Amino acid sequence: MIKEKPFSGFGPHGFNTYYMHFQGEYLQEKGTIGDKQLADNNHYVYNEPLRWIVEYGILGLLLYIGILYIIFSYKEREIRSLSAKTICIAGLIWGFFSYPDQAFPILVIIVIALAEMSNRQKKYIIKQFSYNPILLKAVILIAIVGEGLLLIKMLRNQRELYQISQNTINKASEKMIKDLSHLESAMRNETVFWIYYCHTLDKYQKDTALLEKIINWERLHPSTHTYILKGDAFQRTGKLKDAEVAYWTAHNMVPSRQKARYKLALLYHRQGRIPEAVELANEILTEKVKVYGFETYEMHRELQRIFENQLKKYSLKE
Repeated sequence: MIKEKPFSGFGPHGFNTYYMHFQGEYLQEKGTIGDKQLADNNHYVYNEPLRWIVEYGILGLLLYIGILYIIFSYKEREIRSLSAKTICIAGLIWGFFSYPDQAFPILVIIVIALAEMSNRQKKYIIKQFSYNPILLKAVILIAIVGEGLLLIKMLRNQRELYQISQNTINKASEKMIKDLSHLESAMRNETVFWIYYCHTLDKYQKDTALLEKIINWERLHPSTHTYILKGDAFQRTGKLKDAEVAYWTAHNMVPSRQKARYKLALLYHRQGRIPEAVELANEILTEKVKVYGFETYEMHRELQRIFENQLKKYSLKE
């Protein structure tokens, strides 16, 4: 990812958006058996310097180095100053193996610590600007009111989504989908909303709408689940080639999971591509399963039922 965009980077949240595609390409072309067994859906870098370079390029790296320099060149020795410096260093160390950028309380504490360090760095006011106190207070008040209104609107949207999700039994499908569609603009960048929305459209088989909306899930948080759902919608609308591509995309992202190949085996069986279907079915049934659950049991049972005779011939051939 860094090699592809070393200067500009992929932008804010670029790792979330693009990493799984790069993982799929790498595992398909160069991945070892161990790599494929280990890989799973991942949207965290677990390394903040690396994330900054991926998302902001060389500028991100320089900014990170600048922050390091500011923190480690800080000379104040008072308890408050040392405490603030310790907090910042702890945040930096944590960032080498985790993702503090996703923990809002930690970010707030680090910002306060940096502000404290900045405040203690200068002992004298170099220059005082004249200002109108009434105007300044008015600007601050407008900013606070504006932020408050935005926060209230956001909480209202979150509450509405929660209420929709809790009333699934009592609501008609059309009414539920209509209510969700009203939240599209307000929750454009909310991953949870688009995942829930797409699963709802899939549940009621609103495939045309699903194929339009799932683009937002791909944009924010692509995973194997995204492309399996997309493949199902393509298959129900008769776009079998597109369904095949979607399922292979899901498989390449996380090869150790079997659901995408299970869907492909059923698709090939439907198309009359029996040798390919049997090969996939045999592969799924004979390989070591990474995480065996009830869904795995159901998939294996269904494959054994459909391909029972062909699998016997396949095993004899081997």
